[in-house]
Amino acid sequence: MTRQTILLTALLSIAGCIQASGQGIHITGFTEDASPASLTSDLPAAPRDPDGEPCAVLLMETKQKGWTFEAGLTGVVDVSYGEESVVLWLPAGARTITVAHPSYGVLRDWRIPVTLAPGHTYSMKLDVSSPKPASAPARRVTPPLPVRTVSPAPQQYDARRPCSHFIDAWAGSVLEEGEVADCHFFGVRYTFMGRKLGPYAAAGLSGNDDYSFSGGLALRLGDGTSNPDWHIYAGGGLIDGCGLLGEAGLRVAWLSERKVSRWDFGVGCQVWEGCVMPTVEVGLCIWGIPVCLCLGIALGAI
Repeated sequence: MTRQTILLTALLSIAGCIQASGQGIHITGFTEDASPASLTSDLPAAPRDPDGEPCAVLLMETKQKGWTFEAGLTGVVDVSYGEESVVLWLPAGARTITVAHPSYGVLRDWRIPVTLAPGHTYSMKLDVSSPKPASAPARRVTPPLPVRTVSPAPQQYDARRPCSHFIDAWAGSVLEEGEVADCHFFGVRYTFMGRKLGPYAAAGLSGNDDYSFSGGLALRLGDGTSNPDWHIYAGGGLIDGCGLLGEAGLRVAWLSERKVSRWDFGVGCQVWEGCVMPTVEVGLCIWGIPVCLCLGIALGAI
């Protein structure tokens, strides 16, 4: 092989790498449309997510065919392919989408720049940085057959997500100077959790007719997609006859199709002047079912 041949081969290889590196998928021009109905009037009625809320509509302008989509934990509820556009219906909780094409690769976990609203429509442009390289004429024996685009069936996805409401029963025994005192508290705690942070309030009553009230903030430790779902909480309050108290604790829950948590557990601790009270708490179904059974038996005996 001559020096000129080696040099020509190297230059062609470098040019091929530069051309390949220039390819890629891009989403640009993201806007929320003021009149979504005018843009989707020729489409089927918008489906609803597993919680019964209207889906958000993503209208993607594109001239390429063969796209596929994923939306992480929330999933894609439905997709429709048009001549120069693709329409996606996503739950409002969707935060990222993954776009793939057999010729241009994958745009993975593209972060949606706004919080999607149920029933709203968002427009954008889906494009690639360079067109698909044409095959060499000498290697093409017959022209390709026309491809018929068929809308795929709705993607199956896991509808479970973090719960927003926690109604827990808690109990604790007071320790004085390291010994268990004859004072036991029972109470209820309600927590509302947003995406990461939320308030809580709790009340308790002892067998000695002492009461306690407390409140504070709860923090979700994960990103809302991990299972189990861990929380920490901390706050303060009042306890009868002893003034101010402080408390902190840890709760573990699981993703669910419902907004109200049913099976969760927690441990914590309340402290006030001269006393420490470890606490445990359980979710709605764990304490609610026995309570309902006991009430039913009591009412039946009357």
